[in-house]
Amino acid sequence: MGYVPKNARRDTTKKIVIKTVVIMPRRKPKRQTTYQQRYNALSALEVHTIGKVQHIWTLCALHLKLAEQMFAICFLLELDADDDFVMMMMLLLHHSLECVNFFSLLDNLLMEITADQVIPRLAPVNRHRTFDLLHPGWCYQFTRFRVLQLRELYQLLEFPAVFALTNRGHKASSEEAFILTMSKIATGHSNVALADIFGFSGDGMVSLIYRFMIGVLDNKARGLLHDGDGCLRRWAPLFPDFAEIIKKKLNMPQYGGLAFDTCRLIGFLDCKFDETCAPGSGPMMDEELADRWEEADLIQEAVYSGYVKAHGIKVLTVLFPNGITGYLYGPISGRENDIAVLNMSWLNHQLLLLQEEVTAALARGEAAVYFSLFSDSIFPYHLCITHKHEPPLGGELHERLEAENMATNSVRTSIEWTYGDIIVLFHVLHETYSKKYFLPDRTINEVLHQQLRVVFFIYNCYVCFNGNKLTRFFDTPPPKLSDYLAR
Repeated sequence: MGYVPKNARRDTTKKIVIKTVVIMPRRKPKRQTTYQQRYNALSALEVHTIGKVQHIWTLCALHLKLAEQMFAICFLLELDADDDFVMMMMLLLHHSLECVNFFSLLDNLLMEITADQVIPRLAPVNRHRTFDLLHPGWCYQFTRFRVLQLRELYQLLEFPAVFALTNRGHKASSEEAFILTMSKIATGHSNVALADIFGFSGDGMVSLIYRFMIGVLDNKARGLLHDGDGCLRRWAPLFPDFAEIIKKKLNMPQYGGLAFDTCRLIGFLDCKFDETCAPGSGPMMDEELADRWEEADLIQEAVYSGYVKAHGIKVLTVLFPNGITGYLYGPISGRENDIAVLNMSWLNHQLLLLQEEVTAALARGEAAVYFSLFSDSIFPYHLCITHKHEPPLGGELHERLEAENMATNSVRTSIEWTYGDIIVLFHVLHETYSKKYFLPDRTINEVLHQQLRVVFFIYNCYVCFNGNKLTRFFDTPPPKLSDYLAR
């Protein structure tokens, strides 16, 4: 028995038999199909057209039932003596049956997938999955690294040969997983596009690889970029060098030649906001008139930034004059302002613990100055965090202090260059719609937070190879990659 419209199937008083030749798979709307079936799926206009056809088919089936009932009543009332009336009833019955058969055939032609319509999908060819298969131009365009640089980074990160992605037997070589993840970070392509680029049969494997590798790279960055004061402690021996580099820059004639003597600035402090999609919204189920998630407005308010006018997350970063982001805290809700992020990070306290000799000297009454970070004016003054001079209430600054503000603010803007480089190089941050707070089962999407930390970590590796505008501005070489990744 072929497909019968649902309205006709509801009435069980009398069965309508509509014969079809062969039962074949039927087409579905695109939103209800997988990528593999999409070439035989229906667009929105086609779904609307099929709905109209099936509506008319339903009416024809109801008319057929009515004609059958009228024909039966005709014989029960012995009205068959009138030949003209019987002929008219037979024509009506025949016409109704022909209409039902016509729309049944039309529905079959439009909706059923015959053997000759199935497009064979050949097994995809593996592409770009090993370093030996990478073209130099393709590698730089899709990963922002040259082949030799990418290979060196892969070797220094010391991945195992094979990753077990799940406990259900999904595995991938670390080489292809690393290349694919670097490509998605750099290009921001969808999983479907990457599946075609790398020769996977579907986007499911790409998703598994990317989510797994982001977690692996985030663990590699732990202790080098985030998670504790160990990130700053490994740079503490270079604090005097950093202070000398920045003081030398400030003393140049183009910055006033002010002869900063007591300047002990070692880096710059600021926050980076990453816009995401609005969380908690949407229907609870994929069906018409489905209920919305409860308290979605409260969830959205929790991560909404009134300053940026967007939903997102925020990180606190410390940038050193050698071009390296030496410390990152977060991400946290974008609703918090920069002062709240600083208080949560305990950054000033961590810097004080690294300078116990200065604290001891001050306790003895000696003249000593802490190494400090320079920030914008929203951050408060701390022993190890400072910003431009502020005039007294109702007063004015001295000319010397005004000149110092102009010099230090000009140098401080260099941290914005780093944020600009990250946005230009790694397009995964452009994909606002794909950055979701929740997974389909409403659990927290940890990849969203890990991804932002990994982008800063990969950028540090990029700076180790190529330098950046900051290293040229301060005329300071970046560290070697092996030194940066050394534990």
